[in-house]
Amino acid sequence: MTLREKQAQWVADFRLIEHPQERLAAMVDRGQRHATLPESECTEPRIVPGCVSTVWVRGQRAETLCHYHCAGQSSLVAGLAGILCELFSGHPAEEILATDLELIEALQLPRQLSPTRVNGLYQIHQAIRSFAQSPESAA
Repeated sequence: MTLREKQAQWVADFRLIEHPQERLAAMVDRGQRHATLPESECTEPRIVPGCVSTVWVRGQRAETLCHYHCAGQSSLVAGLAGILCELFSGHPAEEILATDLELIEALQLPRQLSPTRVNGLYQIHQAIRSFAQSPESAA
């Protein structure tokens, strides 16, 4: 499944949850399962700038695919970061760079989250893209 197809499927799946707060809670729950960065790897170089609470993202490359792990100081932030890391994990760098992040707007997250939290999501996406551009560097 391509990243575009995966993202479209996730949007369709999450839209089945009609109540916006329940949808957000389901996203956070799913994302928390992917927020698996051990505390020992939550180091300053992995901090995503521009987030309300601290978020760490680590990128890894296995063969031609990028994989992402994250942690966050709050459960909300960890869950939302985990959603993005899970979404982009398992795809080649070229595909990650060629695919726009539509999930945030498509699921109307700006209506549920503060502008600073939404900005933080885009900053996490930028960290994911930065690693895809330069997989040799630490993310």
